[in-house]
Amino acid sequence: MKFSCEQESLSHTLVSVSKAVSNKPSALPVLSGIQIIAKDGKIQCTGTDLDLTIRSHLKGNIQEEGEIVVSSKLINEIIKALPDGSVDFELKDNSLSISSNTSSFEILTLKKDDFPKVEFDEQEGVKVESKSLFEALSRVTPSASKDEARPVLTGIYLTSTDSGLRFVSTDSYRLAYCDVEGIDILPQDFSVLIPAKGLQELQATNSDELEVIFSENSAVFKTENTVIKIRLLEGEFPKYEQLIPSGYPNVCHISSAALSDAIKRVKLIIQGRDSVAVKMKFENNLVTLTANALDIGEAQETLEVDYDGAEIEIAFNPDYLIEGISVVRNETVIISTIDPLKPATLRSQEDNNFLYLLMPVRT
Repeated sequence: MKFSCEQESLSHTLVSVSKAVSNKPSALPVLSGIQIIAKDGKIQCTGTDLDLTIRSHLKGNIQEEGEIVVSSKLINEIIKALPDGSVDFELKDNSLSISSNTSSFEILTLKKDDFPKVEFDEQEGVKVESKSLFEALSRVTPSASKDEARPVLTGIYLTSTDSGLRFVSTDSYRLAYCDVEGIDILPQDFSVLIPAKGLQELQATNSDELEVIFSENSAVFKTENTVIKIRLLEGEFPKYEQLIPSGYPNVCHISSAALSDAIKRVKLIIQGRDSVAVKMKFENNLVTLTANALDIGEAQETLEVDYDGAEIEIAFNPDYLIEGISVVRNETVIISTIDPLKPATLRSQEDNNFLYLLMPVRT
C-alpha cells in the first residue's frame, strides 16, 4: 500500500469519520481505529462503533492499492500537526510510514481483518434538500436524552404527516416537536427512531442535498463524499401527544432576548447548582424572575410583558428554559401555562409547526 494526498483534505475527512469511532473501554480495540482503503484513485476512510458508521473519501495519488486500520486518535493528531501540502503513506509489514516535508512517523497498524464488514444499502433512495431537515433537527436534538440507561429517549422520533414529516424528542423533562412540510421520506403512517448522536453528525456534513434510504433496522444518508449509516433504536417512543394539554388559560408574550438575558443574570446566584430553579411570577403584565440559593443569596428581576391570565408562580430549570427560548427562534416567545404543576409550552406566534414543552420544577 502506497499513496499520497493533501494534508488539509485528509485531516477534514479523518475528523469527520472519527465521530463514529467507539470510545468505550469495553469495545473491541479495532473499533477505536479508522479503516483506510486506497483504491481506484480514492482514499476511503471509515469509522464505526457498530451503531453509527461514517464513511468518507477524498482524492489521492495511489501507487499501490491496499487497506489498513490505524488508531483514530493517533492518526488524527499526526495529520493535524503536519504542515499544508502533500502527505506520503507507505505500508511496510504492520507499520505505516507517514512523511511530509521534514517530518516522518512510523506507526503500528491494527488488525484489518477484525474491522467490521459494514454493508451499505445500494438501492436508490429519496433525495431531499437538507436545509429544512437540518433546521428541524437543530431545534429538537437539544431535548433528546443523553442518558444511555433509557436508550429510547436518546433518539429522535420521525413520523410521517399529511404534509410532510414530524421530528420529536424528549428527555422526560422537556419535549420538542417540529413539523416540516414537503419532506416525503417515510411511507404514510410510518415512523422510525434514530439516535440523536448520529443525526447530529449528519448535520455536521453541511450538505445541500441528501439521499435517504431506510431499511428494517437502519437509516442511511448519502452526500457527495460521505455516507452515514445509523442503526435504528428499538422500543416504543412515549405517547407524546398525551403529554400536551389541549388548552392553556394563561398566555404571556415576551421578548425572547430580554427574557433570556434576565434568566442568565438571576441564575448567577445559583452558581451552577442543578437542584435550584428559577421562579417566574406572572401578574398584571409583569413577570418577576427569582432565584434563591440558601447559603449564597437571592437574585430578582422584573420585566414588562403582555400577559393574559391569572396570577401564577411557576418554577423551571433555567438552562432548559433558556434552551427552549433559543429553539423557538423568534423575537417574541409565547409562554403558556395552566398551573405550577402542569407543563408549560414555548412557541412563536408565526410558527405553528414548532412546540417546546417544559415540565415545571416542584419547589
